[in-house]
Amino acid sequence: MSNIEILLDSFSDRELAYFYKYRSKQYTKETSKEIENIIFNKRGLSIKKIEKLTKEKISKYGKCPRCASNKNFDYAVEYYPDNIKKLSRYDLKDFSNEIIKKKQKECIICGNIIESPKENQLIKGILTWLNFKCVM
Repeated sequence: MSNIEILLDSFSDRELAYFYKYRSKQYTKETSKEIENIIFNKRGLSIKKIEKLTKEKISKYGKCPRCASNKNFDYAVEYYPDNIKKLSRYDLKDFSNEIIKKKQKECIICGNIIESPKENQLIKGILTWLNFKCVM
């Protein structure tokens, strides 16, 4: 069993549909063919079913805003803060000449950047809260 097969076996049908739509083309031709074989032959999904799964409305609070999966990973990115101080708080270390490494969170399923050091966390929090209030 290959690594990609082990990974895809852990996905639900919905997650597999989003993975196919957004991530499958990022792999080599051989791996892409293996992904398609697993999705269409082993799991029995069709293009029509993938389209249906990716268009359904789902609760996204506290998960990836694109696919609603909670499968994500963190990695360090170089961060260069903006010079403008609008509705945010910077630490003194943000203004040093050193390269700053900060955490960025990416969805494994669809590749969406969930948290980025460049995003204004205050504004993002307010928008998330408003969206949650509007959904309820």
